[in-house]
Amino acid sequence: MAGISEQDGESLSLVREIRYPDDEKKKKLNRHKRSRAWMVTIASKYVCGDWSVILDELNDMTAYGWSYMGQAEEGTGKRMASNKGKRPVDDDGNFLYGRGGKYRGMRHGHFIVYTPRMRMGTFADHFPTQAHIDPVERTPKVVERYVTKYDTRLTMQDDGVDGGPWESEGFDPAGQGKRTDLKTRDDAVKKVLAGAIPDMLMRDDPKLIAYDRYLDRAYEIAMKEKGRKMRDVHTLYVYGETGVGKSLWAWLYGKRHNADVYRLTDYAHPWDNYRGESVVIVEDFDGRMRLDDVLRWTDRYPVELTARYANKHALYTTVIFTSNRPMSGWYGYDEFEPKQGPINRRVSTVCASLGSDGDTISFRHVAGPEWPETLADESLRAMIGESTGVTPSGADGHGYVEKPETAPAKAPQPVADDEAYPVDMSSPTALPFVVGADGIPIDLE
Repeated sequence: MAGISEQDGESLSLVREIRYPDDEKKKKLNRHKRSRAWMVTIASKYVCGDWSVILDELNDMTAYGWSYMGQAEEGTGKRMASNKGKRPVDDDGNFLYGRGGKYRGMRHGHFIVYTPRMRMGTFADHFPTQAHIDPVERTPKVVERYVTKYDTRLTMQDDGVDGGPWESEGFDPAGQGKRTDLKTRDDAVKKVLAGAIPDMLMRDDPKLIAYDRYLDRAYEIAMKEKGRKMRDVHTLYVYGETGVGKSLWAWLYGKRHNADVYRLTDYAHPWDNYRGESVVIVEDFDGRMRLDDVLRWTDRYPVELTARYANKHALYTTVIFTSNRPMSGWYGYDEFEPKQGPINRRVSTVCASLGSDGDTISFRHVAGPEWPETLADESLRAMIGESTGVTPSGADGHGYVEKPETAPAKAPQPVADDEAYPVDMSSPTALPFVVGADGIPIDLE
């Protein structure tokens, strides 16, 4: 019978401290085959007579798919009386168990525990080292009846001890134990297929982390299904000087609308971590993206986003670019001019500036359609307070916003004919080519 053998306890009824298997013992136990069902027997003295030591651990592990039932018992004492050698005694030298003893027999606990398939050493790590553990190979119902038999059960009425029987929530005594873990997993998968976000489910219920592969796969299916539908995508391009607070405003704007926000900062693999967020913020846009990709990603038609390991499907309805220059300032005339029309029809371009108070951000419409809602002057500190419940003090919002006076003002410089990008890009008139009031380039020839 494989297991952890009980140590001799000839002079003490309780151990001085509860000990757990060391690495060497767990290594030996791991040589035995894996199992999903285990029978555990442990003398009460090895838990200092406190069964909550075992029950608290088992209840904690139900979050990881464990279920159990069992009870505390007192043996008949027949084996104890016939054993050779010394019998356990109390401090006064009186026999504790068997004929002439305080108790009929050894007080112990019996449990049957169902787990995900695991090694014996891994399972034994949750119990005192003296526990005797066996994988259940026969019909589990037989073991369930054995570990809950009434004849030897300790009772509060007769023995002053609550001996159970105990069982985990959802355990089915008539069978192997209801697989509450599978039901939990299936319920979570159904929620994801119905539109829930796996990360939010796992945050609210950490035991679902054990099923992250199932939830991720369900999410891929749900995204693919949703990604087949057309969407109304609104795209905003916000440019302005460094320190204005563009990225902060974009983030707070998304949160204001109770939306999940995805920050796109890795231009080499932009969509690897996309999880179906409804708002995408493209921070510090600098022209490394192809204009064809910009137009494709902001299209209302179904879009498959290239990513490592598995492509994603676009579910976002709002895209906000932040940059130090207008989009046209990052591309040459020959590259940008053919795309100017589609971009102006699809992208709302605004210029952002920070007030002298270092807190108020303002917007001026430059090109493209008007944004669906008016972009009024906003206090960044007020937006932070609205999002977090705590309004930062100080003119710069505790470092959230750079004061304009901290950076020296730059005097306008003339644009040379051979200069690709002018220094001051805060105005459409500073573009490397002439544009009209609508932002569309005017042919110079």
